[in-house]
Amino acid sequence: MDNIYKWRKQNQVRIYLELNKNSEDDVIQKLESVPNKRQYLIGLVRKDLNARLSADVSTSSKEKEI
Repeated sequence: MDNIYKWRKQNQVRIYLELNKNSEDDVIQKLESVPNKRQYLIGLVRKDLNARLSADVSTSSKEKEI
């Protein structure tokens, strides 16, 4: 058991998220409708990262043209 805890401490991060039922109810409902919240959130973050990377590459290419 100790090896499992040691591995988790070295390799995993736990993220805790509190949402407001009044002002963020739409977000809560969406997350409740998704079968795999972890996979859904990771997908959104990666999509955002890829979009930013593409924008950075595009900006870099335009700077070279000038």
